[in-house]
Amino acid sequence: MSTLFPRGPVWYIVWRDSDGRQRWKSTRIKVADDPTSKNAAQVQRDHDSRAAKQTAGLEDERLTVRDALHRHLMSASIRQACARYQTDCKSRATRLTAWLDRKGVSLFDQIQPKHIAALIEERREAGISGKTIKYDIDQLRAAARLANCHRTVKPIAVDTWPSVARTTAARPERVGAYSPDEVSRIIQRLAEGRQSQHWAIPIKLLAHLGCRWGELEALRVGDVDVSASPPMVRLESHKTGRNRAQQHRFLEIHPAILPDLAALVANRGTEDLLITVPDRHNATNVLKRTCKALGIRYRRLHGLRHYWISAMLSVGVPLAVVMQMAGHRNLSTTQGYLHLDSRQIGWIQRLPTANEFANVFPSNKR
Repeated sequence: MSTLFPRGPVWYIVWRDSDGRQRWKSTRIKVADDPTSKNAAQVQRDHDSRAAKQTAGLEDERLTVRDALHRHLMSASIRQACARYQTDCKSRATRLTAWLDRKGVSLFDQIQPKHIAALIEERREAGISGKTIKYDIDQLRAAARLANCHRTVKPIAVDTWPSVARTTAARPERVGAYSPDEVSRIIQRLAEGRQSQHWAIPIKLLAHLGCRWGELEALRVGDVDVSASPPMVRLESHKTGRNRAQQHRFLEIHPAILPDLAALVANRGTEDLLITVPDRHNATNVLKRTCKALGIRYRRLHGLRHYWISAMLSVGVPLAVVMQMAGHRNLSTTQGYLHLDSRQIGWIQRLPTANEFANVFPSNKR
């Protein structure tokens, strides 16, 4: 329940919402005109009665856009995510609240499919990628579904909102996997250059661990066990699982990087970062310059992860195993990393003849 409190010349109603935050609302009744708070108390009783009806499900909750998005930001799925993802969600919530406010939408109930369509169209005209627009709509959907869980009257019809298909990168020529020969040439070029030698190890680890850049930055000495049989490395990522118990995976260390990892972990503390390199932007520029010097088509840093997954799938590693090692939750995501040569030569020649096939699978006919 609420209480009355004189705030300046006006009586205010003070209460705490479901998240425990203190809220204030003016009664628009001046203290000088109502010194005994008789009229203000009537406004307070009306407010408390309306709040009780909303709690009991007899009246629809008047949920503002700001409160709905804040409630989503305070959910466990956001609070357990990495700091960068939390920052992105907060800035996105601020931007969406301001945009809906300009459209005259203050309550979450007032969001209609036409508003979502206008948001999509406006963002596309501004040159925003489809992936970024999808993140905006997905955050609004998540806030709406969370609001529906706390409401007992008139659920928000989120299923009627327009959707945005996830698109590829704005430059499709940058999507794909590097070939084994290209990876070898890139690493050799970096190792030979005096100003780029310290980049050879990070690029080599990305190519032979198949990890994301954020996972490589967070890798610590204690996560690498070169004495195990086989040698293993522990990778942790908030994209791998929704809870902390599933946010790590173990990978075998490729023989090509075993000497490098052994040298990196020697005589160091378990909590030390494995490598200390500048940010992703500098790594991208180094790879871009190296590809240009070698005449290789640049496919981003993520192309090294595409190379690792494609290499495993091409040599016959089961798709489910590759999915687990890559940290994917869906098989369809792993299949998107499979890049094969357009000329598939030699497979038909390996098929058994009719006689060989009969010997392997004898007929059941008598």
